Amino acid sequence: MASLHIVNYLADVQTCQALIADTDALLLCGDAVYALRQPLGLTPRLYALAEDVQARGLESFNQAKSVDYPEFVALCASYTKVVAW
Repeated sequence: MASLHIVNYLADVQTCQALIADTDALLLCGDAVYALRQPLGLTPRLYALAEDVQARGLESFNQAKSVDYPEFVALCASYTKVVAW
């Protein structure tokens, strides 16, 4: 059962990464997008909310696929389980 993990806070990214399964994906939003400044190793299962990336000036950190709000909703619908951190 694949899960989408949605992380809002930078402090929770490392904890989530330790628990994420091989079939799971990670969506960073809010201050969690600051984690893009370091290698996360989840490509292509790593997503970041484009609006939050732009607001924090992190466009040059492109290891994640940027998603807008409609894509955010589509991601949630495409996974069996959604976990918010």
